[in-house]
Amino acid sequence: MQLVRAHITDYRSVEDSDIFDVEKDVTCLVGKNESGKTTLLQALFRLNPVEPATFDEVADFPARKTSERKKLPAGQKIPVVRATVRFDDAEMKAIQEEFGPKVLRSAEFDVVIGYRKTNTNFTLPYNEAAVVDHLRSTLDLPAEAAKAIGGAKTIADLLDALDELDESPSDAIALARHHPLEQLPQLIRHQTLHDVHKRRLPTEPNEMASNTATVFAVTAGQFGRWCGYGWGPC
Repeated sequence: MQLVRAHITDYRSVEDSDIFDVEKDVTCLVGKNESGKTTLLQALFRLNPVEPATFDEVADFPARKTSERKKLPAGQKIPVVRATVRFDDAEMKAIQEEFGPKVLRSAEFDVVIGYRKTNTNFTLPYNEAAVVDHLRSTLDLPAEAAKAIGGAKTIADLLDALDELDESPSDAIALARHHPLEQLPQLIRHQTLHDVHKRRLPTEPNEMASNTATVFAVTAGQFGRWCGYGWGPC
């Protein structure tokens, strides 16, 4: 997987970073000292920490916006990092083999982490009807039974249609129940964590790598020296 875009809000000195792209090889953040470069990377680091790391609403939320924060409903998640991640070809192939060739509308999906709730929210552009079509195509049913389940557009509809068959094939029901759409985010989260554990991020506070992408935070002076001496693809 590849981190391709991110947006940081309300984290320490960074109130709104705007959306920025992360390149495939190297992305260089340039700015003066104390301008928020390391803070931005510390927020990104929490997408994929080498050790438990969460956001502290009292300590990390911008102090000048405390009154705004207190007006928010209790328990409402406050986003800090909104990231867009892209599957590579091998990951897309694995997902399509399990759920069908048209299960995902895009190779990209969104991930959100923030204050108050430590869970990670995934937004996946999936096509449930395509999953149902794929499952239906794997069932070996008589023509009449196949017609009876032909109108199903959701996993729930497919299970109901299978249950209503006069002779409902046990293997068909087992197959459908083995592929609830709810498993898709869990599958992707599992694959994400598995991939993360294989390729940990560096622990230096001002360096972050996401798979083959590396993000550096440097001062304007460092940037000039790096480019001048050819120490990186500036």
